[in-house]
Amino acid sequence: MLALLSSAARHARRRPGGALLAILGVALGVAVVLGIDLANAASLRAMELSVERAAGRATHSVVGSPDVDERLLRTLRADLGLRAAAPVVERDVALSPAESTAAPAPDEVLRLLGLDPFCEAPFRPYLASAESGFAVDLDRFLASPDAVLLGAETARRLGVEVGARLDLRLGAERRSVELIGVLEPRDGFDAELLRGLMLCDIATAQELTGSLGRLTRIDLVLDDGPAGEAQRAQVEALLGPGERIESTGARVGTLARLTRGFRLNLQALSLLALVVGGFLVFNALSFAVVERREELGLLRTLGATRAQVSVAILIETGLLAGVGVVLGLVLGTALGAGLVHLVLRTINDLYFSLEVGASTLAPGSLGKAAVLGLVTSMVAVLAPLREALRIEPHRALQRSSLEQRAQSRARLGLVLGAVLLILGAAVIAAAGRSIQISYAGLFAGLVGAALIAPRATDLLLGLAEGPLARLLGGTGRMAARGARRSLSRTSVAVAALSVALAASLGVAVLVTSFRATVVTWLDSALVGDVFVTSPSLTATRTTGSIDPSLVERLERTPGIVGTQTFRGRVLQTSVGRVQVIGVGIDRARFERYLFAEGSAAIWDDFAAGRACVVTEPLAFHHGLSLGDEFEIESPGGALTLPIGAVTRDYASDSGVVVVHLELLNGLLEDERLSSFTFEVAQDASVDAVIAGLRERLAPDEDLQIRSNRSLRAETLRVFDRTFAVTSVLRALTLVVALVGVFSALSALGLDARRELATLRAVGMTPGQLWRTLSTQHALLGAAAGLYAIPLGYALAWCMVAVINRQAFGWTLLDLEPAYGAVATAVVGSVVVAVLAGAWPARRVSRSSVVEALRDE
Repeated sequence: MLALLSSAARHARRRPGGALLAILGVALGVAVVLGIDLANAASLRAMELSVERAAGRATHSVVGSPDVDERLLRTLRADLGLRAAAPVVERDVALSPAESTAAPAPDEVLRLLGLDPFCEAPFRPYLASAESGFAVDLDRFLASPDAVLLGAETARRLGVEVGARLDLRLGAERRSVELIGVLEPRDGFDAELLRGLMLCDIATAQELTGSLGRLTRIDLVLDDGPAGEAQRAQVEALLGPGERIESTGARVGTLARLTRGFRLNLQALSLLALVVGGFLVFNALSFAVVERREELGLLRTLGATRAQVSVAILIETGLLAGVGVVLGLVLGTALGAGLVHLVLRTINDLYFSLEVGASTLAPGSLGKAAVLGLVTSMVAVLAPLREALRIEPHRALQRSSLEQRAQSRARLGLVLGAVLLILGAAVIAAAGRSIQISYAGLFAGLVGAALIAPRATDLLLGLAEGPLARLLGGTGRMAARGARRSLSRTSVAVAALSVALAASLGVAVLVTSFRATVVTWLDSALVGDVFVTSPSLTATRTTGSIDPSLVERLERTPGIVGTQTFRGRVLQTSVGRVQVIGVGIDRARFERYLFAEGSAAIWDDFAAGRACVVTEPLAFHHGLSLGDEFEIESPGGALTLPIGAVTRDYASDSGVVVVHLELLNGLLEDERLSSFTFEVAQDASVDAVIAGLRERLAPDEDLQIRSNRSLRAETLRVFDRTFAVTSVLRALTLVVALVGVFSALSALGLDARRELATLRAVGMTPGQLWRTLSTQHALLGAAAGLYAIPLGYALAWCMVAVINRQAFGWTLLDLEPAYGAVATAVVGSVVVAVLAGAWPARRVSRSSVVEALRDE
């Protein structure tokens, strides 16, 4: 055993590159898995803290559609005797940089929380001090109509002190408030709860948000067990139209479900990087066995048993994997700190505003990444281990036996690969709505494609032999045949590169197709020349409140010839809380919708308030179809409408319901708006109209006024930011694969040094040898790139037609060819292979012929 371990140590000292590349493969795979896991964990933690900082110890909340009448609070206390009941007004607000004393960043978002300090003891203990109960002077907190509090860490980050005035942006209005105190946290957890929180009295919050007499919710602490169920039933009996009681835990689950598809896609890409890293480990260990086959054969001759060989190789693998895992955990921690900001930015763009501090190291995430790295390494070593055990002493020197086994493995891989491809397709077809099962089928198909890669590469190289012979003469023929003979040493690296290129190409086709679809959708959705909205803290939702009299005033701006109005509110429906959009549009605008089911023929029923339109994601996630009854709850009671059409919409993956504006205003019992568009006369300048609109706004009126062109550009910028994390993961996966190619080509040159020295001995010049090797490397790279093309398109189709649909509910209009990505995959693969093989080719071409042949 000591002899075997000494042999491994000597080999590592002689060939440190192979061991380092194996370690790097494990490290990169582990780092990507850990980084994504930490980023996802941080986003989930941010959701939990978002609910915790607002709900505290509440077990349940009474919510409304869209809000709750504050008189219900008195009813709950008087009729049911519920003392643990607290009113809450909650709103995301932005600090305005224009007038603020501290001039914070334009995108500084805070959570405004209006509370009754006399009710807070059972709910939010982080607001209390040990000496005096509530942590600030109550007289000033209650008496000042514009008094607010901040956590100490938030105040320091914003650079504000007690007495400073802060200008807030709430929808279309600006409001000035005074910071009368800061809350010092008692521990680190309280500090997290106070992060990004602005507190004020309940009456102040109602005044600031324009919701007098209304509450966002009423928090409750109900008993456990049957007593709590009885209390819940009593509360439900007192609720009015549109009001319901829900558990606090369900709110975290709702937020997590909204981002589930996005987070699953990131996890799948990170696991793909780990799989490619596993190929790299397999590749490095296979070379170690190939290079040491003579030494292992000699040790077997001297009495080493198969069991001893197995233990030695497993120990060697464990040491390499252990070092790689430790390095990967360090790299993954740093990667997670960077990725968490990209992930949270995407969530803030698409879903809701979140804030979280520095990412924390979760033992579960560290353990998961470490175990996956070790298991992947041990699985990757099984084939090289089997190869080592099959080495017979009397055949250890015969290269032909190795090539014969390689051909046999390639044939077996072809059969197994075909089986896995068929199995993967069957699993995807049977997955239904389960994205996890679809990903399992997708990975099975990728493994199958990797097993087929050696035979596919051999076929491509065989087809290239004739043209290369005519083009380059003997050098071309030798390069093609040499590349085919080297597949026993390079097939795994070629397979890994093919899979990584296919994944990159597939994602590129998906993103390109998605972007083209969004552009087409924008052409139908953005009808109008000037768009006016109340500022929103997310890029895909506008639910602000604008007085209709403001629209009438702005309509008088010269150059405006038409107006269309919109309103958005989140209401309770038969499928949960959903954003309901009221549209005040004409028939021509309605006919421009991209209908997935139904058509604009329902316009008369829609305009009369007898039908609604649901978006494709909502229909998919909740199994809705044409003719189904859809119920919307409101203060005026519940309304049931048939679904008249399903329309495509790429602004929300949770879906929205579209009704006529007059119907929504009737349900909400007012006529407020969220946004509106103006059509500009053909002989008028859009920029001049925008300038005129801004001149008509009062100083305290805050509206976003943008042209069609700028809104389209902003939408596409948000789209590109959304896929920033995906681009990072694609790049990391390719880095892992390229490391494998470098490892394979380096070892190829070293392993074939005697064969190449023989060619030098019979007259081949160093330049001819270098050109032959470079051509051989280019052929291997081209084969990997060409094989990746059909695999990448198949992967793209699967993601577009199946996984994208399951994750987000969207169907894309067309699958774009993405020729640029295809050319980049093939050309990049060739260039990388040539560059990776340049150093070993140069080294071999200049090596000593006598020394290389000394042992022959």
